[in-house]
Amino acid sequence: MSKDYFIPAGSSRAEISVKKSRFIAEAVPIESPEDAREKIKRKRVEYEGCTHVIYAFVSGGASSELSGMSDDGEPSGTAGAPVLDVIRGANLFNLLITVVRYFGGVKLGTGGLVRAYSEAARKAMDNLRVRKYVPEQSFTLDVPYPLHEKVRVVLESAGGRIKGEEFADSVRISGAVPRSNLNRCNNELKNISGGNLSIRLEG
Repeated sequence: MSKDYFIPAGSSRAEISVKKSRFIAEAVPIESPEDAREKIKRKRVEYEGCTHVIYAFVSGGASSELSGMSDDGEPSGTAGAPVLDVIRGANLFNLLITVVRYFGGVKLGTGGLVRAYSEAARKAMDNLRVRKYVPEQSFTLDVPYPLHEKVRVVLESAGGRIKGEEFADSVRISGAVPRSNLNRCNNELKNISGGNLSIRLEG
């Protein structure tokens, strides 16, 4: 029996205090490792003056996992790895958790750091809305204006997500559709376009 995996359906935040140190954890959805790194950069600007910005992320899918983590100056294995364990323990993908620390002047020791970072990450996860992970295929599609609304209906009925639309001589739609519905989606697009439309796969 296959295991169910989940992805975030929003973002969440939690804060704890341990021996005068503040730990601010945030769980946010990501599209890729590059997206995760951009979000991490913004955290360093947003929390200027903090002592550490540690993180862990998992993106991709069950058969194509890409992950990363950083202790950001904390003793090796005391921050990024425990947070990554929290993400994997929940069977989550496409998620980044950052934990910002403001040092309070009291050292916590390696065990104390592991407990603090793990607790902060778990509290952020407690408030996180999730949905079942469905493997998707990214696509682009150039659509004549008269078929625009019909194509949207076909994509949405197949469980597709429209990420962007560019309006020029035609409408270029970019998005993703569940791989299990790809053939059905293409057949319906051909039916409404006299065989002229089909999804152009990306990646």
